[in-house]
Amino acid sequence: MNNGSKKSMFVTPNPVTDTISLHITSDIAALSDIRVVDVIGKILYKGISKLTKGENIIYVNDLTYAAPGTYLVQAIIDGEVLVQKIVISK
Repeated sequence: MNNGSKKSMFVTPNPVTDTISLHITSDIAALSDIRVVDVIGKILYKGISKLTKGENIIYVNDLTYAAPGTYLVQAIIDGEVLVQKIVISK
């Protein structure tokens, strides 16, 4: 892991009803583990995305099956964990 890394993530829309867009900025090209987890750690979504250096947009579709509530979106890039809280509403 590079301590001087420049990685960031924000998720839209928030609150979400169906699909989210992860806007990830990375200073390296890398694979990213993407997860959506509930507050007790249960994984609702898990995927791997290939990031390029710079701006990336990753879509997580069809979260309609998830119960309304608070969840965490995690992107793990080169050992660095980026996290953002989202609210799923119906």
